Amino acid sequence: MTDVINYQNLVSFLNDASLHEIYKVASALFNEIENPARVSVVKNMVKIGQKIEFFDGNANQTDRGIILSKDIKYVSIRSDLDKRIWKIPYHMLVIDSREFDFSSKDKGVKYAICNSSRINWSSSNYLSCK
Repeated sequence: MTDVINYQNLVSFLNDASLHEIYKVASALFNEIENPARVSVVKNMVKIGQKIEFFDGNANQTDRGIILSKDIKYVSIRSDLDKRIWKIPYHMLVIDSREFDFSSKDKGVKYAICNSSRINWSSSNYLSCK
């Protein structure tokens, strides 16, 4: 895996896709997010008391915390950032994954996968990770 990946084919598709086509892609992604086999793998990887990172999509940032409890679809975490207890789905946990960043720039969607949470533009087609 490299730190900078050009997803020009995806960018081209998204730029040319109809709203309905983008919805179909989003539906396929949601089905994979909810796939019980995938959820089970992540659930079995984490332990109560474990320090973990999780991604808050609303704030578009990664937070850290400690796992307090687990159930079938959700995990409870005490956030290091705001000290609140979050009950979140397993797909929000950062487990053996790469960072994804969707950004608008130059009339198109640019896409990168990085190994860190710090992502910077390096050219018109690439994002770099630090």
